[in-house]
Amino acid sequence: MAAEEKRTGKGIDGREREGKGRDGHQAGYYEIAMNGRYLSQMPAAALAGNVIYNRMHWHEHLEVMCCLKGSFSLRAGGEILRLSEGDFAAINPEVPHEIFDGKEDGLQIIYSVDARFLRKKDTERYQFATVGDNALPADCPEAKAFRKSVGRIAWITTPERDVLEAHIRKWEKSEDLSGQEIFFPREEDWYAYQREVYESLWCLARHKSDQGREAERREGQEQFYRCVQMIHRQYGARMDAGSLSAALGLSEPTIYRMFRKYLGMSLNSYIRLVRLRSAQNLLEGTDREITEIAYTCGFGSLSNFYRVFQDLTGQSPGEYRRQRRPPTPERVGMQQDVMGMNRFQSFFELPYTRDDLLAFGACQAKRREQNV
Repeated sequence: MAAEEKRTGKGIDGREREGKGRDGHQAGYYEIAMNGRYLSQMPAAALAGNVIYNRMHWHEHLEVMCCLKGSFSLRAGGEILRLSEGDFAAINPEVPHEIFDGKEDGLQIIYSVDARFLRKKDTERYQFATVGDNALPADCPEAKAFRKSVGRIAWITTPERDVLEAHIRKWEKSEDLSGQEIFFPREEDWYAYQREVYESLWCLARHKSDQGREAERREGQEQFYRCVQMIHRQYGARMDAGSLSAALGLSEPTIYRMFRKYLGMSLNSYIRLVRLRSAQNLLEGTDREITEIAYTCGFGSLSNFYRVFQDLTGQSPGEYRRQRRPPTPERVGMQQDVMGMNRFQSFFELPYTRDDLLAFGACQAKRREQNV
């Protein structure tokens, strides 16, 4: 059974926040940690790294996923988008989204902007992406300017490895050290950062639309969030529209419609996917028997587990385990929690240099058909 989770989100500084957002509605329950590395006065952050898988989540800030190397899939707003080199896609505040099918040693920039810093109306949504139904031309002026600015922000706020290691040693000695000293040692670096943030937001502001009916939209999202949280907590038990309906007081047709609307997939498909990701995590990170894993993750029978696993991965559970690294004490001891399925490589684990971040400004994505 998955461990009980709190509804939390992480702010721009990486600290967790609980409960309700500034306007009274509930905050996102999970966000990739920013490791406390950003200053409180910074309205935007550009985290370089590689997201291989990040489970369904939402948050209060605006996020733009940018692909520099490799490729990955993004499920958001009822669409499935495939991003490759030079692509980016804006994810509006509070929109449920999931990142999957990322590749080892890919490179992305996760650009996050504090929602309080944005000047748009509550009913307005950014439509700023090089993929999807409303894709911008990959070489339009705003797309090119945005890539350049975000690449610069990531470059400015990502220290060289030796500089970071020196600061870590100072921290270990409990010496006083400010974020300003790490990321903006020169005054001109701070102003360069501010300039690029405003340039990137100017690009975003030119591509938005008014969705209207904000209160109704939020009510529907809150109902959907409750369904997703229950699935993430109790996927090891019996789980279907009937059990969700009884626990949450929603009709079964409403539940089915919400999953189609917000995820572009059926309720049963999402439950199977959550169970599969949990099983993959246990196969990769523990030495538990396959039969035990199948029942722990909510599969009603071993034959059903093998069928679903083969259908969704193209491998048997045993083949999947053999291709992954052997278990370590740290991974064997991990809690059985959906959050443990997230897979992220930090920038310093990847075979890239800071100058590779600047290269995002020179990327030109190729137009391609999207598989939705």
